[in-house]
Amino acid sequence: MDMSMSEMWERGALMLRLATTPNPTFEELERMVESRSASMDELRYRLWWMWNLAELPTMDHSTDRWKAMFRQVGYFEKASLNEMIPIAAERPEKVRTLYRGATARTSRGMSWTPFARTAALHAAKSENRKVWMVENVPSAMLLARWNDTSAWYAETEYILDLPSDYPVTEFDASTSRISA
Repeated sequence: MDMSMSEMWERGALMLRLATTPNPTFEELERMVESRSASMDELRYRLWWMWNLAELPTMDHSTDRWKAMFRQVGYFEKASLNEMIPIAAERPEKVRTLYRGATARTSRGMSWTPFARTAALHAAKSENRKVWMVENVPSAMLLARWNDTSAWYAETEYILDLPSDYPVTEFDASTSRISA
C-alpha cells in the first residue's frame, strides 16, 4: 500500500492515539460508531480489537448489536497482526466454502474460517461441538476478514451476517479431505 507523507503522518498519529487512550466499553463503542465520533480507521481498529478481546463475543452482547456495528463501519480486512490498523476493502465477490467449529445451538454464529482444519481445532474444545459448513457465501454476508498468524495455528477469520434461512450443514470429515 503506497502512502503519501501526510497519510503516513496521519496513520502514525492514529497509532499513537490508539496506544495512549483506553479502549471504550462495548456501549461506548456503539455510541462512537453510531455518531461517527472518531475516524473510520479508529472505529475499525476498536471494533476489531473488541471482537478479538472477547473469547466468545456474542455471549456478552447480541449478534444484532455486533452486526449493526460491523455494517456501520463497512467491510474491512486486516492482513496480519503486524498491520495495526484494519483497512476498508472491497468485499470479495463470494467465498466458496467456510467452516465453523461449534455446537448445534451456535452453528449459525458470526465467526467462520476457510479452513476445515481450523474449525476442527475449535470443535475439539468440547465434545458437543462439530464442524459446520456454509457454501457459496455471497459478498453481502461478509462483514470483515482478518488473519492471525501469531497463534499456534494460523487462522483466517471471516465475520458473517448469516441470514436465518441460509443453509448451514454439518461437515463430514470422513468423506472429505481436510485442508491445512
